[in-house]
Amino acid sequence: MIERGDHRLDLMRHMFRENLALITVRRTEAGDMTHFFCTTQLSVLHSTSAKESNFAFPLYLYPNGKLPDNDLFIREEPEEKRRPNFSADFIKDLCQRLKVKFVLDGLGKPSKRIIGPELIFNYAYAVFHSPRYRERYAEFLRTDFPRFPLTSDYELFQELAGVGGHLVDIHARNQANGSSVSFPEKGSNVIEEVRYQPPQTHGKDRHSGRVWINKRQYFEGVSAHVWELPIGGYHPAERWLKDRKGRTLSYEDKETYPRIIAALSETARLMTEIDKLIDKHGGWPKAFG
Repeated sequence: MIERGDHRLDLMRHMFRENLALITVRRTEAGDMTHFFCTTQLSVLHSTSAKESNFAFPLYLYPNGKLPDNDLFIREEPEEKRRPNFSADFIKDLCQRLKVKFVLDGLGKPSKRIIGPELIFNYAYAVFHSPRYRERYAEFLRTDFPRFPLTSDYELFQELAGVGGHLVDIHARNQANGSSVSFPEKGSNVIEEVRYQPPQTHGKDRHSGRVWINKRQYFEGVSAHVWELPIGGYHPAERWLKDRKGRTLSYEDKETYPRIIAALSETARLMTEIDKLIDKHGGWPKAFG
């Protein structure tokens, strides 16, 4: 992708219409590089970290925004149509590696070896969520923009794109199912404190992990792993509630928080699945030769 957020108004104009953007940082001050997210909405400067400024990379560029003068595809269709935010050299390299044809919009037709921008985005998003990718390239990820390796294995590309598409759906399109998290006790619904209670497997008061918002009320069904799972510089399971301390949870809030927990749980599962897929195709770095 070739356009980033140096001038936020020019950049965000591309997000006023239907679009998808990768959010990440250029470098991190300390700790693991977990600063990857995506959105269909406008984003702010500290979407993934309170310390590091993030950059947004829109998948598509619209003519009503500022378009680069070079490195875009020449197209015969009317100018008002959006364009993929990839350099021509990148697409040429990818198509040669995978022996595929590229189309300018959508997912393409993967079964016919026709790929579109959204399939490439999904593939990249899966790679960025590989725990071993983050570990293997940790030093580089702390000092510059993340780069993702290309594979010549079309089957691996398809499989990773499928998992990445699922991650995009739960992160950007709110498709997580929060039915496994309950809010069983009636009360004021006011967030007075945010406290995590680990699962209890013995005794009368058995439960699968609780997040208390006051002395009486809690969300139940939150594992310790999900409670501690970071996205960038935040722990979303804790941060979302703490940002609302002193407020009364609305009906929508009580529906939203379980979906956040479900999204985090599914993210953790899919990250493990991504590494398994890569291992099946030879592991790092062989699978990306």
